[in-house]
Formats: sequence, structure tokens, C-alpha cells
Amino acid sequence: MNLKLRWMKIGNIIAAALVILTPFLSTQFLLKTLLNTDLSHFRLAQGDEITYWQEINTFKAAGFHGGYFSMEELVAKLNYFHFGIHGPVFAVIMGSLARIFGWAQTSGPWFNMAFLSIALLVFLLLTKPGLKSKLFLILAFLSVSAILFYIPSSMQESLIQALTIILAGVLIRLSRQKDNPAIVPILGLLTALVLSLLRVTWVLVFFPLIYLIRPKRNLKWLILSVAIAAILSLLLVLIFSAWTSPYPYLFLYQLTHVEPFTVRRFLHFFVDHFIANCKDYVSLSSSMNSAEIVQRYTTLFVTAALGYFVYKKKYQFIVPLFILVSEILATFAFNTVGTLGDLRILAPYLIISLLFLVVNLQSREVSAALILSLVFNLALLPIFILNYQNVFVGTHFPKEAEGQQATSAAMATLTYQPGKDPWCNSILTDVNATPFLLSIQGGMGVNTIVFQDYLTPPIHSHYLYIDPERLPGLGLVSKVEVLAVEGNETLYAQTNDGCFPKP
Repeated sequence: MNLKLRWMKIGNIIAAALVILTPFLSTQFLLKTLLNTDLSHFRLAQGDEITYWQEINTFKAAGFHGGYFSMEELVAKLNYFHFGIHGPVFAVIMGSLARIFGWAQTSGPWFNMAFLSIALLVFLLLTKPGLKSKLFLILAFLSVSAILFYIPSSMQESLIQALTIILAGVLIRLSRQKDNPAIVPILGLLTALVLSLLRVTWVLVFFPLIYLIRPKRNLKWLILSVAIAAILSLLLVLIFSAWTSPYPYLFLYQLTHVEPFTVRRFLHFFVDHFIANCKDYVSLSSSMNSAEIVQRYTTLFVTAALGYFVYKKKYQFIVPLFILVSEILATFAFNTVGTLGDLRILAPYLIISLLFLVVNLQSREVSAALILSLVFNLALLPIFILNYQNVFVGTHFPKEAEGQQATSAAMATLTYQPGKDPWCNSILTDVNATPFLLSIQGGMGVNTIVFQDYLTPPIHSHYLYIDPERLPGLGLVSKVEVLAVEGNETLYAQTNDGCFPKP
């Protein structure tokens, strides 16, 4: 008997170690088997990850005093914060770590693996799952495509997913036990706060979190929890909207700028958008990544399973059901399904639901639901493999024959000038989120032209890296000097904006 207990203890320790190492092992395995490469060859490719990387590099170099990041020079209402449509929190967290550990193109994936491993360790300490649950935890982790897709990146997704795992551990611990040390609810509130400041829709988790904090729960506490959560959520929404710059291509921005504004037009615009998202969610198409489709149907299945369990009086599943349904509805209401990355936006809430299933395997129905979800994802593994290769081959992991990443010698000459107005350390460009922009040094802000119609003169950025044909429309024909010419783009500096010294 003692020998059996000893082997069970050893098995639990090995399983726990495998859980913690899953982010590292799975990433190394996928890169080696699917791409025949490793993280030392990782390169930033395009999109938001370029902007995130630059924002982090700017905070590392200049703190809050770097140049502005924005679309069309639309900056935040609280213009002390210069970090564009993403807000300052991710740049501050990662920029602070970068000051200690350094910041290179390959840094993001290593930070991501560390975040997820630490989160899994905290989850194990909070929930103390058995051997069976630990093994299913590994499988559940590997079944969420968004986790595996975003580890090799400089996006904020892995940090959000790591915080999600910790928050799930807190919610499970609070719903399972009446008496908890103060550190548990404090950890939950701090995690939810950071998540809400990273992506504002997380304010929806405050209600179930606050409600679970008190051991004695009644109708009065339910009403008070709703009130506290509503006040806190409103405050965080105001903060988030004040320190992030507008994103004129998001539905929410367009909704609040309907012209001419009438209640009927506003409601019609909103309802049409909501219905279109509902249809797109159950469609078999995605303009970004077909792995989104797999996740959508996994989410629908898990939602139905949670609803069934609640109907069967398994009330521990009310919390993940509330979070999952409310966040899906928020996505339908304020985002655009299939074009703005619901793979990453909805993945964290699916993670919470899967983790609740993982730690409640005592029920055969729960085990069956989790197994069916995992089998569904396993059956569609070829889709994941194809997408993984399409996302990374030749972009994030270029072949040696493709040579070095494109750079801009002209933009590399621009240097951050401490003590100057932020616009003096800013550049306006129509080169949109490509590796070419990585030539810009830390401290310099990047303002992107996507649609010039939203860009209203006078232009504030001291430097411009644009097609010369744009100058007349910007009212700058006689107000700039040429610093360099590269292909179709020209680097300019404004001559009468008071920004000195010139490069």
C-alpha cells in the first residue's frame, strides 16, 4: 500500500511538472515537427505584433515620454498616454520586464511561455487537481488553438491567457471552498483589474468574482455584488476609453459616430451588426484563420454542455456559463466576427470553461463533455496543422534562402530626443505594420495612415515617411524638407513646427 501511494505521489509530481512545461514543450515540438525550426529563427512578421513590439521598445527606452502611437494621428483623450489603440498597460508591463531582461525580436515567445507556465503553476496551487485532472489539463491546453498560435508572437494574447488561467483558478477555488485566505480574492481582483485594463470587455467578470468572495451568499449580497461590479465596470470603461486612442475602423467607433444621429438610425445600425455577427459565427468561413471556425463550434458545444449541467443542478458551472455567454454576446455587440480575430478575443473565456470542466471530472457527464470537446478538436487537427504552417512558414520563420529581413536605413537614422514634445518624436507613415518599421528606434512613436479621410491637417508628427503624392492632401508641400528617398517612400521632416535639432 505504501508503495502504491509512493508511486501515485511520484506520478502526481511528474504530471504537475508536465503541466508547467506544456507551453515550452508544445511550442518546441510544433516548431520542430511542422516547421523544422526553432525560436532562435523567429522574426516578427506583420500586423499588431509589430506595433506591440514597438510600443514595448519605446516604453523600454523612454517610459511615458516617447512619441505618439495612433491611427491617423487620433490620440487618446488623456494625451499623457501615447500607446495608441491598445492602451498603455501591456507596453508598461512588457517594457518594464524588457528593461531587466532585454528586448529583441525573439523575446516575445520566451516571455509568453514563461507567463503561461507561471499561470499553470498558480492554477495547480489554487485548485490542487488530481492526477486525472492534471492529464486532462494538458490535453485541454493543447486543444485551444489560440494558445498555440500566439506563443510564437509579441502579441498580448499569451499574457491575457495566462491571467485567464490564474483567474479561473481563483473562481474555482472561491466556488469550491467557503473559507479562503485573503490572498485568494485579492489575487482574483487584481487579475481581473489587469485583464480589464488590457481588454475592457473583461469587466464582465467582476460580478461573479465579487459575488463569490463572500462565503455567505444571499439575495442582498447578489444585488450588492451587481451594484459594486457595475460601478467598478463603469469606472474602468471610462479609464480605458480615456487612455486609448480611437480606432475608427471598429464597429463601436462607427456606432458612436453615426451621422446624422437619430435613435432609430442608431438602433438599426446596431441590430444589423448584431444579426450579421450571429450569422457569421455559425458560418463556415473566416477571412483571418479557419481555426476560428473550429473554436466557434467548440465554444457552442461547451456553452450547451454548461447549460445542461446547470439545468441538472450542477451549480458550480453557473459562473463559467455566465462568463462565456456574456462575452460571446459582447463580441456580437461590439466586435466583428471573422475579421477582427475572434480566435484570440473569445479564446480566454473558452479556457475558463474548459478549466472548470477539468477540475470537476468526478461526474461522468462532465468527463464525457470534456472528452467530446477534445475529440472534436483532435478530429480537426489537420486544419490546425495547415493553419499553423500557413501562419508561420516563410513569415515568422523565413527560410535562409530568403535573406535578411527588410530594413529602412532612412528611418534607422531617426533618434529619440529626450525632453521634446511627443510629436517631435513621432513619425507619420503609410507603411502599415510591416517589419520595415522595426528600423525605427525605441522612443519614436509611429502614427499610421490607413484611410487618409480620417487624417485632418494640420499634421502633428515631425517626421513623415510617405508616398510624395500624399503631400498635397496633407497641406505640407512647402512645409517639409526631404531627408531621404527609399523606393516609393520619402522621409520628410517638418520645417516650421519647432522640433529641433534636425537629424
